[in-house]
Amino acid sequence: MNNALDPISLATLSQQSVANPKISAWVDASAGSGKTKVLTDRVLRLMLAHQAPEKILCLTFTKAASAEMTNRVTSRLAGWSTAEDQTILEQLRAIGETDSSAKMIKRARTLFARVIDAPGGLKVQTVHSFCQSALERFPAEAGVPPGFHTLDERTANNLLREARDYTLRSIMAGNQTPLIAQALDQLVIRGEAETLDNLLQAFLSERARIEELGGWDNASKASLSFFGFAEEAEAVASASLGSIPPQIERNLHRIGEALAGGGKTDEARASEINEWLTLPIEERSEATKLIFSAFFTGAGEESPRSKPATKNVLSAHPWFADVYSEASEFFFNARERMRLAERALETVAALRVSGAVADRYDLMKLARSALDFDDLILSTRDLLQKNGGAQWAALKLDQGIDHILVDEAQDTNPEQWQVVRALADEFFQADTNPERTFFAVGDPKQSIFSFQRA
Repeated sequence: MNNALDPISLATLSQQSVANPKISAWVDASAGSGKTKVLTDRVLRLMLAHQAPEKILCLTFTKAASAEMTNRVTSRLAGWSTAEDQTILEQLRAIGETDSSAKMIKRARTLFARVIDAPGGLKVQTVHSFCQSALERFPAEAGVPPGFHTLDERTANNLLREARDYTLRSIMAGNQTPLIAQALDQLVIRGEAETLDNLLQAFLSERARIEELGGWDNASKASLSFFGFAEEAEAVASASLGSIPPQIERNLHRIGEALAGGGKTDEARASEINEWLTLPIEERSEATKLIFSAFFTGAGEESPRSKPATKNVLSAHPWFADVYSEASEFFFNARERMRLAERALETVAALRVSGAVADRYDLMKLARSALDFDDLILSTRDLLQKNGGAQWAALKLDQGIDHILVDEAQDTNPEQWQVVRALADEFFQADTNPERTFFAVGDPKQSIFSFQRA
């Protein structure tokens, strides 16, 4: 077989090229293509190239992946410490190392001892465990409780439910602001208990993004703007159908009179229009189904009626089609605006209640000197990005890292990337160590954490 066309040989060459410790690389690799092998080979070649083990940071997504990679590296190094020269040479060639000198073989044999003696050992950690260790070193600079403990996911969820239940009871007991009480009333009226719970969970899981918007109040303003409303009062006004333009009102009377002289279907629609017109202005907004059913069909009045009226009505009133079309377009636009307003107001209400729950949750964590997984990421990000004492802490961390390797990059969310980016910011400056590298490997096709915005 021609080696130039041999898929296995080509794959091996590709693996060796990206394991080159002198280059930075981002690797897109499919399942089963040897991502963990490449990460392991790259760590080995970095150490063979005289890079200190304690200055290499490997970030994985799960504890299992961290343990697997650590075992692979240490097993290989332990094997080299007692292996024959020829065995070491063969394994060096397999990972792409071209130096076959006695000096390189000797170096390979000593690496296991170097890793054991390295301060802190080889850093193969999950993103969360790295953040935890960083915050433990600099709690004052990060603004976290000294000696904090980390809540596991189950404990954090239980505490969040306690915060939610406490807040809801507090609202019902009248111990919250009227604005939050009104928000809960609005959510309860518009949805079932399960829907409310899911809505709160969805917003509370997006605390990082809400923080980026400037907090819960600013997130409410942003949501109103997203739906096309400058302020809440505008959305409230748009959520109801009260007064209508005088021309539309006059045309509705004409349409009702014309339909009343038609067949049974025409008469039924005329009755709906006329009944709606006789209602007081303040009651019309509560009877939108009555007027919408005169112009639209379907369970949710989704589609405009294909025929405005029967032939008799259209023949007797040549103006009918145009006038009806104008009214139909008005009510279609009004209905869509109402739906947007309702979604906007529901979102604002959910944000207000969620914000109250989040505040209670934060107090409960503070009382326990605890951080959840999101806190680890966000606090470390802020530690690395802020000035003053935090800048000093970031410098201390950065000086201890020369190489960053990220596994399962497709499952890393934006806040986690902000932590990595803050660490690597100095890597590519002209006055920094030119040998510092960044390496990431992943497969977008395997991304399963889109719900966490990975």
